[in-house]
Amino acid sequence: MRQLPKTIIGVAIYAAVLLGVSGNAREAVHAYSSPSDSTEREFTRPLRRLTGIAPFDEAVALLREHYVHKIPDREIFKAILDTFTMCVLPTCTEEVGTFAECRDEPETCFVKAVSAAAEVCKIDMERNLLKALDLYLQELDPNSCLMDAGMLKELKIGTSGKFGGVGMVVTPKGGDYVVISPFEGSPAHKAGIKAGDIILEIDGG
Repeated sequence: MRQLPKTIIGVAIYAAVLLGVSGNAREAVHAYSSPSDSTEREFTRPLRRLTGIAPFDEAVALLREHYVHKIPDREIFKAILDTFTMCVLPTCTEEVGTFAECRDEPETCFVKAVSAAAEVCKIDMERNLLKALDLYLQELDPNSCLMDAGMLKELKIGTSGKFGGVGMVVTPKGGDYVVISPFEGSPAHKAGIKAGDIILEIDGG
């Protein structure tokens, strides 16, 4: 099993934070970035124009600044635009110019293109942009993705090792619920519950 670069993992988790509980998002990605990032990364110029959709804009900014290797802006925005066109009807992008025809900064060309498509078809630009970015992240690395609040919550539970419940495995048997085994150190274990015990009632019910 190959070991994923730390920054790739950071992109996925930071994007998750953006869509779930924005706030300490930048701190989250710094925790997962390679220690050498700050000394070896070349200067990343500020973007001149953004979409105004915070989760998308901030995730793209993270991608530009912290991905495991430097990706040219034109490549990033062209790739996201290509996936965006796959998320909408063909008629939405018929009049949209190509990146090769645009002489502005890559982000400006991108915003003009998606805004034109949204105007033609009256589409939900935020939903389609986030979907396009998610597809692009998965193309970069299958373990990178955008997450909504629910997915982020599950991720936090899975990585923190903190789970709800009394801490035992139970199975139905002969109309009863029989304890298979309590987890060591769990509330059930501390209460003296043992394998083979039958659950008669819960909280008096």
